[in-house]
Amino acid sequence: MALFSATMPREIKRIATRFMKTPETVSIKALIGAKAMINQRYSIMAAKEKPEALQKLLNFEAFDAVLIFVRTKVQTESLAELVSKNGHRVAAIHGDLAQSQREQIIKRLSKGQLDIVVATDVAARGLDVERISHVINFDAPHDAETYVHRIGRTGRAGRSGEAIIFLNKREERLIRGLERETQNKLTQYHLPTALMIREKQLTDFAATLKTAVEAGAREELIDVIDRIANELETDHLTIAAVMASQLLPERSPGSRKTSAADAPRPQSKERSKPQSTTADAPPPPPKSQPGFAPSKGKAIFRIEVGHDQSVEPGEIVGAIANEGGLNGKEIGQIQIFADHTLLELPNALPRTVFVTLKNVWIRGRRLSIHRLDAEQANAQKERSKKSPRAVKTASRGKPKPAWQKDNARPAPRRDNAAGKPAESRAPKKTIKRRTPKPAAS
Repeated sequence: MALFSATMPREIKRIATRFMKTPETVSIKALIGAKAMINQRYSIMAAKEKPEALQKLLNFEAFDAVLIFVRTKVQTESLAELVSKNGHRVAAIHGDLAQSQREQIIKRLSKGQLDIVVATDVAARGLDVERISHVINFDAPHDAETYVHRIGRTGRAGRSGEAIIFLNKREERLIRGLERETQNKLTQYHLPTALMIREKQLTDFAATLKTAVEAGAREELIDVIDRIANELETDHLTIAAVMASQLLPERSPGSRKTSAADAPRPQSKERSKPQSTTADAPPPPPKSQPGFAPSKGKAIFRIEVGHDQSVEPGEIVGAIANEGGLNGKEIGQIQIFADHTLLELPNALPRTVFVTLKNVWIRGRRLSIHRLDAEQANAQKERSKKSPRAVKTASRGKPKPAWQKDNARPAPRRDNAAGKPAESRAPKKTIKRRTPKPAAS
């Protein structure tokens, strides 16, 4: 009797020991040279930041085909749905799929009809597709052996491969074990910013456009462009830019939103800035608090994220500073409302930075930043007077105990045994034993 298993975890070993007599283990070790063909990297983040990090990675890395590993079949479906919404050809493989369905997905991946597959360890066993250039460990494996088996799906047939693993702070200790098992070092992977993703998108678009131009244009289309230029009295360069904007999306899916992990911790000034809330009102005109006027050299901007998304000032500062390349000192007052936020930015904000910030996402909301003029700011001030809401001010340090507020005296200490205040306890009585007097003779 023979027992075949791609990996040999404890459960499988227990079954072999129980039902087989004097079993012999036959294992095939991967060549160190083959492992060296795989560039292994890791990124540290919180679990809630993983979906966003995956989107950034997929829209910045140049890949042929990607295999993403998760722990559960529910995750395969939800993650595949998320990735597909951003324009990727993706499918999920899990244990509930029939063998014919699984084989069909692998066949489509091999032919280039799919680019990304999200799978569990069990469902991906036996998956051998040469064009897989990237293996992403969305969830860390249970052991180092499984990790080796996962990343072995890339770097096939003498090709180089990329293996990236997402880890949280507690899982960071696994890195040494993985390095020991693979005999190769894992380097840290820094997620790209929205600006980096946008620059790559423009570079790729320019390369595609150049190839198309070299192939030549149809005469009939040249005539159409020439006629439009004459009718609108504009130059051909403007028309070309407008046409390019129709082909190139305003943002890349990788810049959906900004991770809190990218955001630096706010300085004390940012933490102590007041926040305010106001009721939702469609359409959503800003409702600023009275007295929120721009400082010298600053202008007021509105972004479409607020208390409804549980956003914090530090996240806003970090997103704008990191993605826009601004200094934290260039960001002034910040007031957070129910569905939006008002903040001060440099009056001479570069156009490139402005466009980049429009496409940044925080807590699932696109910033859609826009500048407010003086008239709009005054109108907001009047509206806020009609529907005032409490201003939440960020507090420093630990909250005071209730008895310290308003200079109140501390509550009387309780005696654990009697349950009475110490001041009201009666002193303990001391009973003296009397010595009997001798009888009179």
